[in-house]
Amino acid sequence: YKITPLAANHDPSTMPVFYIIEKDNKAMMYGHDTGYFPDETWDYIENCGIKFDFVSLDCTSTADEKAFSHHMGLKACCDVKERLLNKNADEKTVFLLNHFSHNGGLCYDELVPIAEKLGFLVSYDTIEFEI
Repeated sequence: YKITPLAANHDPSTMPVFYIIEKDNKAMMYGHDTGYFPDETWDYIENCGIKFDFVSLDCTSTADEKAFSHHMGLKACCDVKERLLNKNADEKTVFLLNHFSHNGGLCYDELVPIAEKLGFLVSYDTIEFEI
């Protein structure tokens, strides 16, 4: 595995990171516990030449359209997805929402149909993917 830590948008006193994980010509982004990515992180992502097969994003604040700092909501996740589709993802990339709770304003059954319309799958305990 090649694991690349990227600066996250979370509590700056903890030097937060999230990860790009690569193996056997496959790549995934594990973008949890972060708000909308800092500029330095976007610079790396957009210039690294990686096409992601799988992207898992923090969606702690599901229904909060203003959630861009520390955690993301659906609006921020959509913005990340659109930006990744410019250079680092395509129609085959799987986008998954993760890291959410009852605090986000939507329960699982409410989130799933909204997420599907936006091109996301929604995580649940025990979910597995083969990339």
